[in-house]
Amino acid sequence: MTTQKLQFAHARTQARRRALQALYQWQLSGEAIYTIEQQFLNEEKMDKADIDYFKTLLHDIPQEINAYNELITPLLDRNSDQVDPITRAILWIGCYELNHDVPWRVVIDEGVELAKKFGAVESYKYINGLLDLLAHKIKDLPATKPMPKKKQPTVIKKRSLSPKDKPIELNKPKRPILTLKKTVPKEDE
Repeated sequence: MTTQKLQFAHARTQARRRALQALYQWQLSGEAIYTIEQQFLNEEKMDKADIDYFKTLLHDIPQEINAYNELITPLLDRNSDQVDPITRAILWIGCYELNHDVPWRVVIDEGVELAKKFGAVESYKYINGLLDLLAHKIKDLPATKPMPKKKQPTVIKKRSLSPKDKPIELNKPKRPILTLKKTVPKEDE
């Protein structure tokens, strides 16, 4: 990758991080998007972020929340109100990007990285699975190949013993064990 492409990718990553934090704040505080936007734009950490992309995510996602929730809810293994705000915001960003020509692998990678940075300890695994399902649903990707099944261990059938076969006695040693007796010399009388 060229330096310019790397800077662009890094700026987009920073914009996603700030948008995630802003959407999290919006969910918890209920403040106006414009107010939250101004707070973030006044931060020092925004200098490396793609400001336009940050604004786009922050303003467009809340307008499409109902549509995104309709896509996400059937894929959840719990009620949507039990999903924590960070996970919910990562999924919204993923839905937005999958609908706006961002390569699906980039969406999944970025979502997983956001979950590792801001989510619960193992939440990145959950995000990975959900974003993969969303990518297949939104981008109409072909089904992934199932994982190969593990080979079953070979079962050795027990055969019946014939009279010729002698069972091996495991408890008896094959050679006699020598035992040493301690002898005490007799004292002269």
